[in-house]
Amino acid sequence: MPDDVSTTDASPPRILLVDDEPGVRGLLRNVLKGRYECECIEAHDGIQAQEILRAEDIDVVIVDLTMPRMDGMSLLRWAKEERNSSAWIILSGAGGFDDALEAIHLGAFDYIAKPIHNVDELVITVRNAVRQRHLEMDRERLMEDVEERNLQLAEQVVHLQEACRILTNQQETIDADLRRAELIQRALLPLTVPDASRTAVNTIYRPSHIVGGDLYDLIPLPSGHLAVYVADAAGHGLSAAMLAVLFKHRVALWDDRIEQPIPPEQVLQAVNNCLWEECKAPGLFVTAIYALVEPDGEHVTLASAGHPPAVLCRSDGSFEILTADSPALGINEQVRYFQNVVSLEDGDRLLLYTDGLFTSPDPQEALTPEIVANLIVSHPDDSRTTLNRLLAAAVDRRRGYGQEDDITMVMLALGEATSGVDNGLSEAEPPEPPPASAPGLQIGQNEQGTVICLNGRGCWTHSADFYEVCLQELTPDRTLTVDLSYCEYLDSTFLGTLQELADQSDQENMPFYLQHVPDLVMDLLRELGMTRVVGRIRRGDGSIPKDLMPVLYGNFSDRDHQHRVLHAHEALAELNEDNRREFDRLIDMLRRELEPHTVHTGE
Repeated sequence: MPDDVSTTDASPPRILLVDDEPGVRGLLRNVLKGRYECECIEAHDGIQAQEILRAEDIDVVIVDLTMPRMDGMSLLRWAKEERNSSAWIILSGAGGFDDALEAIHLGAFDYIAKPIHNVDELVITVRNAVRQRHLEMDRERLMEDVEERNLQLAEQVVHLQEACRILTNQQETIDADLRRAELIQRALLPLTVPDASRTAVNTIYRPSHIVGGDLYDLIPLPSGHLAVYVADAAGHGLSAAMLAVLFKHRVALWDDRIEQPIPPEQVLQAVNNCLWEECKAPGLFVTAIYALVEPDGEHVTLASAGHPPAVLCRSDGSFEILTADSPALGINEQVRYFQNVVSLEDGDRLLLYTDGLFTSPDPQEALTPEIVANLIVSHPDDSRTTLNRLLAAAVDRRRGYGQEDDITMVMLALGEATSGVDNGLSEAEPPEPPPASAPGLQIGQNEQGTVICLNGRGCWTHSADFYEVCLQELTPDRTLTVDLSYCEYLDSTFLGTLQELADQSDQENMPFYLQHVPDLVMDLLRELGMTRVVGRIRRGDGSIPKDLMPVLYGNFSDRDHQHRVLHAHEALAELNEDNRREFDRLIDMLRRELEPHTVHTGE
């Protein structure tokens, strides 16, 4: 009979024959070796078989139940206690059927009645026993491998949690540094408009990030001239802000030798030379437009370096787009800049701005200098109203998308009475939050109910605190409002927690709302399909209590945080199939980690 057994190694299986009758052992040996490639080892009783089993690896033991000194049943019980891994076949003579059944219950693979009449049945049983033993060995190796991998995975999870904690701390440090950088950058902006005789000056400044690359200034010169420049450093964020600051410190406007303003074209030429020498590198450049206003305001000398064209709107409704072909500062050392003089009359307005005004997801709907000019001349309002209208038009064309670029506008108006600076921190806006660790959770009361302010970045490490304080304040007779005026980012756990609160408030008819939601957070809500949360966003200017108190953080364990992360992601996964695919592996991993403890779908 051919051998079709697939073993885990190339060596033939080893069979131990245990019987006190030499003739039976010889019969078994001759049958097996004649029909099956194997190695046969013999023992005349249980004691000898014990010695062999202790010393050698045996695949199959064929044992007679009735033997002197130690019978087969005693040997099998011993093997079970010793956790012997061999496969056992029992030889049962007449009247030994009950013993054979007991042997099967003890783990024997099969039994064969004596005397042996069907040798083919014997060989088949042995072959199957060998196969079974090898399968069990493979299973044990697989289980050991799985256990080892689980231990490695558990170690990786611990390392990942520690990495998340370190990254969160680092992010908090970065956020604090960025806020300090924002204070420094805003300190570089003018706070008031200098006296410019008959020229009114109004401004709007809106960075796309905490810090940005736009910069402008209004500088009175000793001769009575007013120097106005608008600059836009390449890129976004901290690098652009640093480049803008470098530009500001390299601008020289006054010549002490002749006590006269330096001509705008020479101002730009000098800054270009400095930037080329100090930070010559791809992608580091600044666009700028410089306007030197005469003391009477009737003449303005303009010079531009790769900047969007100025828009000149006349009192009669006509307009001019004042283009210039000079390149940006810091790109090329061998370049000349040119200036031209613009004459103004009462009612004329000159607009300087950055290209963030034109940013839109749909280029066909973006603002252009011509559209801007038409908006100005078609609504002959004061400069402050006009600038707000232009800002609203730029926001409307983003169609709900976040602001991708800084926006700066400066309008000069001859003969207009009112001037003003708007750097994005007017009294109507929420007060500056204290430099608390991110996220800074603060709570206060107003006429409608409770307001919880979330400042900085909302991460999973603080979601449990946020959820618990919201649950405490969520009541049918008082409104709970979450204010996100100074929220920079929400991770998926914080977003899922908001979803849970919105679901619970819907089920129990609780007044729960959000206000002052940043564009970046709004994008995340829409991307995840959180329509129920979006529906609870209050439009308009919601009030913030003046007396805000910090939220005291609770003493939550690691398991508490794991439960919070799990429940938040379960809430997101239930919204749509995309979320389910996105968070399925994380949810499964968290559920396995939390076993054998009971895991619910809610708190």
